[in-house]
Amino acid sequence: MRSLSSPVALALCLLHPSPSAPIPPQDSQRRAEYAKTVKARIDWEPTDPFHVFAVDVESAGFVIFGGERYGFAWDPAGGLRRWKQREE
Repeated sequence: MRSLSSPVALALCLLHPSPSAPIPPQDSQRRAEYAKTVKARIDWEPTDPFHVFAVDVESAGFVIFGGERYGFAWDPAGGLRRWKQREE
């Protein structure tokens, strides 16, 4: 699972620090900071033109059905949860 220290989350925080203060795509300095942050974290750098998106996630989850069957779920109230999927 990605944390707030992941390249994507860090880059999103860098470009979109709060929902009330989005950074316009024309802000070349902020876009350069984004590219530099990504390069430092994963040794890859986007080249212009590139798109940047901010996503507000309220909940997320997935289930693995092959082999060991398990699932993960996350929401702000319950945090990250893992469970074993029962066999049928």
